[in-house]
Parts: sequence; C-alpha cells; structure tokens
Amino acid sequence: MHDVESLADVEKIYYLKAHVKGEASKIIKHLPADGSNYQLAWEILNQRYGNKRILFQTILDRLLDQPNVTSEISKQIKGLLDTTIECVQALKAMKCNIENSDTVIARVIIRKLDKEGLLLYEQHTRKSKEIQELKDVLEFLEERYNNLEAAGSKKFNNNYNHRPQQSTKSMVVYTDKNECLYCKKYGHLTEECRTFLRLSVPDRLSWLKSTKICQKCLNHNQNTRCESNITCTTCGFRHHTLLHFPKTSTTCVTNGTKSVLLATAQLQVNNVHGEMVTLKALVDQGLQSTFLREEAAQILKIPKEKTNMELNGLGNNLVGIAKTKVTIEIQPRFPISFSFEVEALVLPALASVHLDSSFVHNKHVWKNFELADPNYYKNERIDMVLGGDVYVEILKNGIHKKNGMLGQNTKLGLMLSGPLNVRAPVAKKGVNVTTEIERFWEAEKLEIDMVANDDDKCLEMYAATTKRNAAGRFIVQIPFKEDKTLGESYKQAAARLISLENRLSKDSAMKNEYARIMEEYITLGHMKQVKQIHSGKYYLPHQAVIREDSLTTKVRVVFDASAVTTNGRSLNDVMYVGPRLQRDVFDILVNFRLKKYVISLDVEKMYRQILMDEGSQQYQHVLWRKDMKNEIKEYQLTTETFGTANAPFLAVRTLMEIAKECSNMQVQRIIEEDFYMDDLLTGADTIEECLQLRQIILQHLDRYGFQLRKWCSNSELIIKSSNEEGSHLMKTRRMK
Repeated sequence: MHDVESLADVEKIYYLKAHVKGEASKIIKHLPADGSNYQLAWEILNQRYGNKRILFQTILDRLLDQPNVTSEISKQIKGLLDTTIECVQALKAMKCNIENSDTVIARVIIRKLDKEGLLLYEQHTRKSKEIQELKDVLEFLEERYNNLEAAGSKKFNNNYNHRPQQSTKSMVVYTDKNECLYCKKYGHLTEECRTFLRLSVPDRLSWLKSTKICQKCLNHNQNTRCESNITCTTCGFRHHTLLHFPKTSTTCVTNGTKSVLLATAQLQVNNVHGEMVTLKALVDQGLQSTFLREEAAQILKIPKEKTNMELNGLGNNLVGIAKTKVTIEIQPRFPISFSFEVEALVLPALASVHLDSSFVHNKHVWKNFELADPNYYKNERIDMVLGGDVYVEILKNGIHKKNGMLGQNTKLGLMLSGPLNVRAPVAKKGVNVTTEIERFWEAEKLEIDMVANDDDKCLEMYAATTKRNAAGRFIVQIPFKEDKTLGESYKQAAARLISLENRLSKDSAMKNEYARIMEEYITLGHMKQVKQIHSGKYYLPHQAVIREDSLTTKVRVVFDASAVTTNGRSLNDVMYVGPRLQRDVFDILVNFRLKKYVISLDVEKMYRQILMDEGSQQYQHVLWRKDMKNEIKEYQLTTETFGTANAPFLAVRTLMEIAKECSNMQVQRIIEEDFYMDDLLTGADTIEECLQLRQIILQHLDRYGFQLRKWCSNSELIIKSSNEEGSHLMKTRRMK
C-alpha cells in the first residue's frame, strides 16, 4: 500500500491504522487519521521496527531455538515445519543471502527430531551419502505431518503428561482453543486443570456423568462418538487414567478384621505466585520429617533445593532416598491468623485414600466442630504427610470421643481418627504393616537420572577440590566415584610398552618423534620419575596416534585409561565423566558466520596446562624407556591426561573458571560461548575490534598458562599483525 501511487495519503493512513496491531497500533494511535499525518506515522513505525539487524537476530533465534520433537505427534511436526518455513521466508524477504546456508539450516532442523524421526528421515531420503538439503528436509516434514494426520493416531506414555488421542473433528471443536470443560477457562485442557485434578476419582466421575462428558478423552459430549483409542495406563480398560479407582494404598490400616482411620487435614499452601492451593495431608507423628508429593510440588512451583536424605522404615530398613526438598508456608483451610513454615522432602508418590467399602459413618455427629478435613470419609489423594517435626506445633488441648472415633483439637481443626465401624467384617489376609506404612514414602517409582546425579557430584567435587598455585595455574583432582578400588595393572602396562617398542622399531621416524614427545613431557615437568617403583595405584598404557592432517603435531601420545585391571575395572570406570558445558558446535558455527571479520585459534597443549593434585597423580603412573636396551623406568604424569574420561570436563570447566575472572564482559562471553574444546571461533564487525579482542584474550589466557597458537582469519591485516609463524588466511562465507 505504501508504494501504490494511486492511493491518497488519507487512504493509506486508514489502511495503516486498520492493519497494525498491539504495540505498533498504540504508537500511532494518537495521530489523527489525516493525510498529512501518514508520512509521520510511517516514519515513526519505520524507526521503531526498521532495525534490520534486530529483525534478523530475532528471526534467526526463533529458527535455532525451536523445541525438539519429543514424540511423533502431528502438532509438533507441524510446528517445526511451519516455524522453519516462516523464518526462512522472512529471511529471504529481508534479502538475506541464505542459499549458501541451506545445508546448515537443514542440519539444525534434522537435529530437532527424536530418534524415531531421524530413522524415518534416513529411510525417506534417497541421497543417503550426500549432504542433506533444506528442501528435502521440509518435504519429509510435510509428508510425515500428512501421514500422522491421516492416521489420526498420536503416541503418548501417560495421560497425566500428554493430551489424549482425539479425532480430527474433536480437535476442531474443542482443543483448538485449549478450553477446559470443567472450569470453562482457556489455555489448558480438562485433564490439565488443577481444579479438576484436586477432585477425588468419585467426584470426577460424578461430574462427568452429570455433564455427560466423554469418560475416555474428557474433551467432548457423550452424544458425539469418541474415536479416541485411549485406555487406562493402570488397568488397561477403556477409560481415562484420571478416572482409575485405586484398589490399594489406603489411609485406613487394615489388619485381620480391624480397620483404623488415620488423621487427615486440608491445608492452604501459598504457591510461587502467592495464590492459595488446597492440599490434603496425612498427619503421622511417628515420622521424623514432613513429605510432599512430587505432583503437588509441581503445582506449587516452589523452587526445590537439593538434598540426599535416606529414608528408613521400621526395623531401620532403608526404603528410599529423597533427592529434593522445599520450604512451604501452611495455613488451615478456614480463615485464621495462624500459619507456619515447614521443610518438606519431595517424593514421587505418597498414599492414596481408599476407605473400606463397609465403613459406616455419621457425619452429622461432628457438624458442630470445625473439622480439619471435612472430607475425611471420602476417597482422596494424599498430597502431604505431616510428621512429628510439626505435630507438636499444631496440637491443642481437647479430645472428643463419639461413636468410637477420636477427635483431637489442633490449630488446623478437629482431626478424626480411630477404629472404623464396619457392617460385616470379613476376614482378610494378614498385611505386612511395615510395608504398608513404608508406602507413604516409597521412592521406587522414581526413575533417578543417574547421569544428572553424577554430573552434579562432579561439579561439586571440582568446586570443592580445585586449587591454584603461586603462578596462578589450576590444580585439579580426578573426580572419583565412591568405590575406586582397582586391581593390578603394572604387568599389562609393561606388556603394552614392549608391544609399542616393537611397532616403533619398524618406523625410525615415528620412533624418534615419539621419543621426542616423551622427553618433552619430562623436560616440561609434565612427567616425573618416581623414587619408589611399583608405588602407583594405576598404570596407564600409552600408544602412538598418527594425525596426518594436523598442522602442528603429526604424532600424538594417547594414554589408555580404559585398560582394565585384574579386578575387571579401569581408571575410567571409577571416575565421573562430568557434564557437557560448552554450546553445540552448530550454534558456534552459525554465530561464527554472522561476523564480518573472524579469527580462530587453538590453545597449545590445553590439557597439559592444568596441573593434577599429588593424590591423583598416583593413578597416572606410566612406564617408559628411550631405548629397548635400557631398564624400564616408572614415571607419573603431573598434568591432566589425554585419554582419561573426565579430561574434557576438567579442561572446559577450568576454561569457564578462567572466563569468570575476566573483567571484560565481552571477552568473558567469548571464552564461555565461542570455544569448542580448545578451539576458539569468534569475530567482530571491524578489524580494529578483532585485533583488540585478540590481544585481550591472548593476555588473559596467558596468565593461566594457556598459550594461543594457529591464528587464522579472513583478513590479511589481522594475519599480518599476529607475527606468528603458521598463521594463514582462511576463506569464509558470511551468513547475511
């Protein structure tokens, strides 16, 4: 419209005001719809939204930051496809030359697929040995989306976490707007509604029957035929999992012909937004701690703290370990000034309420009392277990007995407990009371992510044990696991040395180079001879690795920390590997290509610039002799060793620590985000800025013994200013 000369300015400003929305509309809202104001309105909008650099960064970030496809659901595939096409078209509309980046974008999109999607893509492509093109990837996503839509099936593992399968018709009518049929609000489905989830199973069924809502998918009226294939993940019957009626784990302990009702209370708990959430708690003064169900913790969204609390049942038997805890503020269900804070251990599951079907109760007996749990007679889920740590704080004087039940006055209200009256007691099998009580805190359903747990331990060990010497060099320790017992390894290391010598004897050039490297280790102090032989706790075999493509070191000495000892374990087996700390290489490369002028470099002998603690050196003994005629000597490596499983983690973690100590925030960010292992790929928009960054990075890393080499750049001026032998010009294609 702006370029249509036949339209008057007064018409253009009407069109403009009619089509802009949100913030843009507010900016020009104050301007009268007069032709004289059109150019002013256009300039205001162009000044605010005409920054091409910000637009480009926004579009590219949206393209790169798309969520991964976690399962073969048509909606996720369609979202990935539509967002990719939209971003690519937007970049083309900005006249960005992205044709040369076609294969990079294709690879970024492919990495968003799950394992099944990757397998299907490989089966789909006819060019398995060629670099994938964006066109082929988009065609595959389009075809996959159409197949899933036609099949009308969606994978899910648990009805709690995934939306139910529905026909296309049902989706159009109900789920396009994400409307909850229970609370009549938008933004979530019925199965995700917190209010609905707080209902007991009988109450959920009662509501569904009264409203005639489908009991399979919970998302349409029963008058419409449900084409969903949903079955209960607990019992396998054709109903939603949220409607499964539990048959075990009760708040009444049964033994023989006697049933006992345990005390419960309804509590008001503040969530992270300050809103009150009602939770049901079991009160057990026999427990030393308070416990919170994982699902309740997710609803409250209160930040968790890490812990490692062992849980013991009767007989002091270990029944589980609590990994996290939260601090919550609790109030009674009725208005009162009383409130208290409690520290609760988070567990994946607690007991459910399932009272004996023959339970006889008369709730009118207690109508004059403020009950802590007015639904004491209903089958409901337990969200919390209040232990002895808070029992004394809530207790008040006053006990009432009616119909054989006991009412205890507390600050939370009158709590009921005691033997249950049953219509026809039936003999039941004896129940192991210890096992039943332990179910309140059993953690066997928790699938502990061992890798994440090990990573946390590794990070904690680094922070606790890393030191600095007088020269500023970092001294680290091997992050060992609790059991680091190893067998004998000396004989194996000696045999491997003899085998290596036989191999080197056939190539004199390689033999001389290998000997030079080992002598360099000794000269630089990276390896020292030990006074007492056979004193090492682990002996590292070593071997030669040839790297013909290397610009500097053609032969590299690699130490084999995976060599097993006589007890079947190796050094790598008894150490934590550590988490990945650096960004994905594709992200680094994309960011690298955005720069007009670029530089790359390599940290010389990066691992060997990090010193190893004396205690860890005992696990880094090596055998060596320069000549086969000489006696085998025993040495220990004094630095981080190439070949150990945790060497990459220790090196990168040290690099991150070095970055934190840099006062220049731009350089700090570059060291943290633009390094991939020991290679730095960065740049700037001007040559002067590149030279300045290079100098600051060089000086800062040099303080910690990290020497930089192999300077490369796409600018001859930058190369000439480096004054380093081996620096060379590289060709790059900038992503515009």
